[in-house]
Parts: sequence; structure tokens; C-alpha cells
Amino acid sequence: MNNIKKYNKGLTLIELIVVIGLIGITIIPVYSFLINNLKNFDRQNVELELQYQAQNAMYYLIDKNMEAKGLKKLNGKMKNEGTWKDEVQKIIEKDEVFAFEIRETEEELQDEDSIYELKSDTNKLFFNLNSSKSPSTEVGNNISNIKFTAIKGTLGDTNGIEIELTVSKDGYSKTIKNTLYFRNKE
Repeated sequence: MNNIKKYNKGLTLIELIVVIGLIGITIIPVYSFLINNLKNFDRQNVELELQYQAQNAMYYLIDKNMEAKGLKKLNGKMKNEGTWKDEVQKIIEKDEVFAFEIRETEEELQDEDSIYELKSDTNKLFFNLNSSKSPSTEVGNNISNIKFTAIKGTLGDTNGIEIELTVSKDGYSKTIKNTLYFRNKE
């Protein structure tokens, strides 16, 4: 027992430096691996959120308007007063209201018409079926723009449109496309 105590003088400075070096060599790759994985996780999380928001907004645009006769209002102008009805493509950006015509009338928006508004301060898309109220049901956020392209003819007389919805957040952007055919177009 005396023998063990006799040679126990502690760690030398060289041993301590070697151990710290070995610990550093093993920690650097582990730390680098963790940082890369966290960045990838954040990127994937943002992309998944964008995809979810785009799909949810597209669902409302397609499902709620299959029975529509066509577009009724774009860029705040009704079909009979706007020049958009003669165009093939139109991009909806911030603070713009657009509506799909469910029942054919020459009047202002009806309660059956589905009305949407893209707000600029929040990049959110709102929906409402009641024309007397401002759209209030949030159907998607982080929406940059919505592009309508007539499948055949112009936006005023087409029997279907291609909808391209672009969402963006934190420098990432995602675009999805879908086609909407108006079932009740005459």
C-alpha cells in the first residue's frame, strides 16, 4: 500500500495538454455534426410548414369553387367593369380581393359567391361566403402571390383556370399548381 502512495504525484502538464487535445479532437466533429443537423432540421421544418400552408390554401381555392361559373372579381374590379376579363393571366398580390361566381348575376357579390382577400401586412389569405362581411376565415399564411391562368381563352370566358400559389418564409419559397375546372360554366 505504501508503494502506491509513493508514486502518486498527480498529472503532469504534458498529460493534461494531451487529454485536453484528445477531448477537443473528439468534440469538434460531434459539434459540427449536431450544428449541421439542426440547420437541416430548421430548413425542413420551414419547407414542411410552407407546403402545408400552400396545400391548405389550395384546398380552399379548389374545393370551394368547383361549382363556380367562373371568376367574378379580380384586383377589386367586377367582371363587367375590369379589363382583367380579356387577359389570359393575372397575378394576385397583396391587399387584393378576388371572388368566384357561384350563381350568375351582373350585380355585386352575392352571399353564395366565395370571396378571398390576400392581406399584405400578414401575408395571409382569408375566405368568406358572405358578401356583406369582409373575408374572415384564415385559410393560409406566408402567401406571396396567387397566379390565375386561363386554360382556354381569357379569364372572363374560360371553363377552367390553372392556379399557381407561391408561399415564402425565411428565404425559402415553394410554389404549387393545380387546375380548377368550373363545373357550372355554360
